[in-house]
Amino acid sequence: MKLRPNDEKLKIPTPFDIPDPKSLKDTRIQNVCITVDKIKHVLRCMECEEAPLKCFTDKETVDMLWRDKDGVKAKVLKVVNLMTDCEQKKEALQKV
Repeated sequence: MKLRPNDEKLKIPTPFDIPDPKSLKDTRIQNVCITVDKIKHVLRCMECEEAPLKCFTDKETVDMLWRDKDGVKAKVLKVVNLMTDCEQKKEALQKV
């Protein structure tokens, strides 16, 4: 069936239609707002007396990033140890 010029407005959207970036951004912002509202609701129901999140001190931040078993340092070393070429390892470690 061939569409006439006026029929284009009546086209039913399908899952395969590509949304425009503005509507995609608006949808994502709306989803974030809904999620924040849900979190606020749960916290109100829990009647928390103290904040569920806290700011890390500088020491806690360093410990988490560099000294923790899942920190950045451990992950970098794990990737470097997977490399087989010695020159490649040296270059990678010099960049860190």
